[in-house]
Amino acid sequence: MELRNNQQADMPPANRYAELRQVTETRNAELRETVERVRESAAQRREQAERLGRAIDSIELSDAASSATEAAALDREERVEQLRAASQDGSLFDRDRLARAAERLLSGD
Repeated sequence: MELRNNQQADMPPANRYAELRQVTETRNAELRETVERVRESAAQRREQAERLGRAIDSIELSDAASSATEAAALDREERVEQLRAASQDGSLFDRDRLARAAERLLSGD
């Protein structure tokens, strides 16, 4: 390595420039090839997805799972409405309720 550095130092500036340019062009060519491979791979995946007629990343829920998620969403909406009403009428933040919540937090439940 030291010999090469000495050779480069003895090299005229034009030769050093030519060597750097060659290295840069080689690296740029390698980068272009890599980018092209990635693009081709992505295009192949898109074509495969189109051939399958659906996106590769997808899920389908059974009727039971769909109804369960809908029921959970309705339950959640009802609970949010209950909490909103309790917050507005002041019953959400009473001392007993806060004490029970603190006990559950501290006990790890």
